[in-house]
Amino acid sequence: MPAILPLRSWFKLSAPVGVLLLLLAGMSGCGDRNRTADKLAEDSASAEQKTDTRLTFNDVTLEQADDDGTLQWTVQAGQVVYSRDKKLAELKAPNGEIFQDKKLLIRFKAKKGRVEDDGKRLVLEDDVIATQPQEKDGLIFRGQDAVWLTEKEHLVVNKKFQVANKQVRGIAEEGTWFSKKKRIEARKKVVAISKDPNLQFKGDLIEWQIDKQKIISNRPVDVARYDAKTKKITDTATGKRAEADLKAKTVLLQQEGRLRLSDPPLKIASDRLLWQVEQKKVISESPVRVDRVDATGKIIDTATGNRAEADLRANTVLLQQQGRLALSSTDPPLNIASDSLLWHTKNKTLTSDTPVEVLNRRDNYIIRGDRGNADLATNIFTFLGNVRGLGGERQSRLASNRLIWHANNNRVEAYGNVFYRQEKPPLVSRGPKALGFIKDGAVVMDGGRVTSHFIPEPNRDPNAE
Repeated sequence: MPAILPLRSWFKLSAPVGVLLLLLAGMSGCGDRNRTADKLAEDSASAEQKTDTRLTFNDVTLEQADDDGTLQWTVQAGQVVYSRDKKLAELKAPNGEIFQDKKLLIRFKAKKGRVEDDGKRLVLEDDVIATQPQEKDGLIFRGQDAVWLTEKEHLVVNKKFQVANKQVRGIAEEGTWFSKKKRIEARKKVVAISKDPNLQFKGDLIEWQIDKQKIISNRPVDVARYDAKTKKITDTATGKRAEADLKAKTVLLQQEGRLRLSDPPLKIASDRLLWQVEQKKVISESPVRVDRVDATGKIIDTATGNRAEADLRANTVLLQQQGRLALSSTDPPLNIASDSLLWHTKNKTLTSDTPVEVLNRRDNYIIRGDRGNADLATNIFTFLGNVRGLGGERQSRLASNRLIWHANNNRVEAYGNVFYRQEKPPLVSRGPKALGFIKDGAVVMDGGRVTSHFIPEPNRDPNAE
């Protein structure tokens, strides 16, 4: 039967070693009394030979209690070797239990260990394993060098930290479990992987709030979404700060947040990005940039705004508050501006229900309207309400209630209260309908009463040919 040594009493004991061992032997049961006494006598003889160095006991159970007698931990060891001042106990093959609020907190085992500082530090070394068997989804800790701080109730792993439950598993060089706060802090080369949502986190300091189901980093961090079947990474994100809510299935990226999506192929950048992983949405309430890219990552089109919402299922990006869209994939290249732009990246359409402006960058021609839509595959734009056009080689101006603009060749179809004016040569015309090419000044009024005025150029010699 192993001897049980209440650790704190042992450290405070000043009686001779032989007396203590005889008392412990006397406390043993009748059936095992002689065997235990013989064993302790052997250990006593061995200990007395080393009274000026260390004390060694075999097959011992150590117990640590607080001042009120409440059990804090218990350790069984194949061998215990005490320093002469009894302030250090070296353990061989320790295994035991740690208690919190009179309940079992964790069970542990290791190849070796130490008890330090009057039981305030329980050191475990080599193949350390600690589990929460009483919890339905308890934590499992692994490491090579761990310390249980009895008063703080912290488990500190200083080498090859590993932790896991059914939802999250992580590895790092170091880690600390704050058992009361139910929080884990992993440090140096941290990799954490969660299930549902399927995310991977990499950084040098990552915090896991277990009950709140949150993973937080206040330092630069990489986040990736992976396919549960293939395990391949599909989307990646970075930020100087990140907070993942595993219950809500969201990731908030802050301070230079960057998100690279595969479907649709987009790059999104903002100082505040909310990535709704399950709903497949990305929302930014601060200035944001969205790039549509090809398979190599080359930027094709770029959008900006003070607010944006990308619906990845619908393949749409809603730009709000000074939304801007620079299209290099169209011919000619176009700049589009509005306080509300709905960009369908897959179907290549645009819709704006607020005043919108489109600039043909090649021909330097601008058209504005109260609202509009576009088919970017054909470069056909439709403007409604207070339509105004300006620019071109002839410095022309066009106004109407509705306008269809073929941006690739500047052909227009204007309807309702059409007004056209050009400077070279000077001309003003009005009518219910107009068709033509603004760039060349070949505009024909049609559909009813039409009036046109040619404006003589100043200082022109009427006799000049």
